[in-house]
Amino acid sequence: MNNHSNETCTVIERRGLREQADAWVGMTDDVLRRFVDVLVVERRHSALTGAAHRSELRKLNVWMQCTERCTLVTADEQQLIRYLSDWIRVRAASPKLSRVLLSMRRFYGFLCDSRVRDDNPMLSPAMVRWCEAQRPKETTIRRQRESRQVVAERDRAMLALMVTSGMEARQLIALRVGDLHLDQGYLSVRDQRCTRRMSLSPPLIDLLMRFLTEHRNALLRGHSCAHVFPSIGGRALTRSEFWRALRGRSRNSRALADRERSAARSVRWNPASDSSQLTCREGA
Repeated sequence: MNNHSNETCTVIERRGLREQADAWVGMTDDVLRRFVDVLVVERRHSALTGAAHRSELRKLNVWMQCTERCTLVTADEQQLIRYLSDWIRVRAASPKLSRVLLSMRRFYGFLCDSRVRDDNPMLSPAMVRWCEAQRPKETTIRRQRESRQVVAERDRAMLALMVTSGMEARQLIALRVGDLHLDQGYLSVRDQRCTRRMSLSPPLIDLLMRFLTEHRNALLRGHSCAHVFPSIGGRALTRSEFWRALRGRSRNSRALADRERSAARSVRWNPASDSSQLTCREGA
């Protein structure tokens, strides 16, 4: 009899929790719908941005219902921190974390503007300290910036050698440090059947010497590599990485050429002015 009554109480309790969860879902969906409407209509964000915010906030709401027995509307900063910590643990610090934080900041700012909440948990000192702890360290940012600069110097040396000497991509990738004879003004190109010498111009020799002495060790990062143009970490450069770098540099060159051409097209002759002067049209 007692077992039967306990099972009945358990069923009633589960049914009550399910009804309460359904009420939470309905209330939260209504708030989310109003939030997305404000984003798209009043703040002029795209529909895709609104859909992305709705998706992230619904995941947060489900987690709050299952774990904390509350909704994202009533969650405090400690519950949000636990959600974010669990989110990072499951996804191994995915770069999508910044988008999740942006969705939460905009949503709780909307709740405060709508007078649904008096406090913004995303502005609490605990949440601010947690977000500061998740930011990349200054040394990491500086290392990334230095890596981009070193890779740019490597690509510049590769492209200069490719343009001036006519070497193929496979020959550039396979070029080794022992094949360079910069003091004698030539390098050895290895083909399948023979090895031939290729003379180098003085500006190209200076460019290669500066890359070898100033930038190549930063690419190696303490590792050893026999190739002249390694990738980051001392690995041999692959053909796909080479062509990716070439496409990236060519896109940058085309963008710079387009800006220069647009600036040149903005210069127009003005008959009303003196014949020796040119005027630039604004907004051309």
